[in-house]
Amino acid sequence: MKPISLFQKNTPIKAVTVFFISNRFQVIFFLLVFPQYIAHSYMIWFIIALGILSQGNLYILSKWISSSYSTKGYAGFIELFGEWKVRILTAVALLPILVKLSVLTINFVSTTRYYIFPSVNPSWLIFVFLLMSMYVAIRGMENTIRFSIIAFFTVIWIILLFLPFYFPPNAAWINLFPLTHSWSQQTWKGILFIWATLSGPEYLICLIPWLKQDQKIVKYMTWANIVTVLELLIVLIASLLFYGHHYLLLIKYPYIEMTRYLQNPIFERIDMVLIAFYLFHLVFMVSILLLILYGAMRIILKKVSKETTRKGFLITCVITTALIIFLNQFLWTNERQYKTWMNIEVVMSGFTYLFIPSFLVICSKIKKRRR
Repeated sequence: MKPISLFQKNTPIKAVTVFFISNRFQVIFFLLVFPQYIAHSYMIWFIIALGILSQGNLYILSKWISSSYSTKGYAGFIELFGEWKVRILTAVALLPILVKLSVLTINFVSTTRYYIFPSVNPSWLIFVFLLMSMYVAIRGMENTIRFSIIAFFTVIWIILLFLPFYFPPNAAWINLFPLTHSWSQQTWKGILFIWATLSGPEYLICLIPWLKQDQKIVKYMTWANIVTVLELLIVLIASLLFYGHHYLLLIKYPYIEMTRYLQNPIFERIDMVLIAFYLFHLVFMVSILLLILYGAMRIILKKVSKETTRKGFLITCVITTALIIFLNQFLWTNERQYKTWMNIEVVMSGFTYLFIPSFLVICSKIKKRRR
């Protein structure tokens, strides 16, 4: 197949796009199940506290983004670590990328089957969903990054649907109390889940060569982090006001279930409309991850200097699709396995967000001192 320019850099993308990318990468699918895992009123304080901690992590990330190594892209990593170390680190990075891709895809497909297509084979839904993502990704990294703007505006308005739950007769404000609680294992799990929900901006490391260098990048990441924290607070408080702590623990998709109680003269099933709009968000996420995965495979196979091809990209997508379908068919068949994979994704997301920015900044500082 003839070469295509998947990673071509024509016009630098404005730094304001960092806001849309960071926010969408933070929220991803966690918001759909978020209230169930953080079903305690005292978690409101942890969302705020971890949001502040996340801001500190974003400041560290901005230090790497503004470094000379970052602006050079792949060449910068070679200069910092050396070729064989870069290949090893890239191979290690494949695991969290594949896990995120799989969990993201299967979760959305499961949600779609539960509310819209209960009789459709999940393998077909996985194939169709990944096909849509491939269609966006094959337009190239530049166009896919710009798609983040569409992804943001197609779903951000959904948060307004939760405002009616703050007023009587839906709101039971007593459900927000007590705002303090003794520490337990559930508390630690909730903290880890919140941190994993705030993760995602570390993937900007792979996108920096396409972004216009601007001192305001850290400002845009800050605003993205603030919007994410507000989204989490609005959804959690609305869920607690509507369900209460004990009932909220029993609902698998509280984010979507709440919208089924809203009455609208135009749309009878608002939950179906919500899922349809949320598709734009998930397609953007998976498209970016597929391109990153393809780029990682090119690094491992030492083909960075060669032109990208449709054949190479399609082979990567086919293998990824087969792996996700296999995972869904044999390793994700019950509630216990569902929780296991969710826990794996939560731990990996939290780990990569916490350590990758610091690791790169420390390595760059050490390299400069040795010169």
